Amino acid sequence: MTAIRDGDEGWVFVQFTVTAAGGVRDVRVIESEPPQMFDEAAVSAAQQFRFEPQANNGTPVDVSDVGYVFRFDLSEAVNLTAPEGVISRTSESMRLPPIELISTEGFIPLVAIAPNYPDQALEQEVGGWVIVRFTVTEEGAVEDAEVVDAEPPGMFDSAALRATQDFKYEPRLSEGRAVNVRGVYHMFKFRPST
Repeated sequence: MTAIRDGDEGWVFVQFTVTAAGGVRDVRVIESEPPQMFDEAAVSAAQQFRFEPQANNGTPVDVSDVGYVFRFDLSEAVNLTAPEGVISRTSESMRLPPIELISTEGFIPLVAIAPNYPDQALEQEVGGWVIVRFTVTEEGAVEDAEVVDAEPPGMFDSAALRATQDFKYEPRLSEGRAVNVRGVYHMFKFRPST
């Protein structure tokens, strides 16, 4: 790949709809740096995601405006800056997460649960995001989940932590044996329905 040969790094922020069946559709790039360089790879990867369907009164429903950031990083010492932008239906500008905390690092969940939207946030039409850090166990489960950053602080933390507990990952192998991996990050983005 040209980007690897040239030593290019960057990130892509995508949004998509999780279908009632748990698949992904309508993947779109919201912003990327450098522009367009990694967009196709990020869209292709997002299309492979599979989620545990969200239910409303026991009936699976589509969830729109799910966001994910892919980081394309050739080294551990990268210093990229997240874009400024708006993540809510209101006109208020909102701080976006530090890009260095939301790298996929090869850890894309096999099973991901969409968090429940807090009633208070829905009533106030507040959007935001939460970054959770956790350990992926030898069995691919999540443990020791903690919120490391959020906007607005405290609004979506509980919902993100509850959803994280049901994530399942492909265990990481080292010398043919499954190992625990600490310091895995996942970003949840919350946007009120339009």
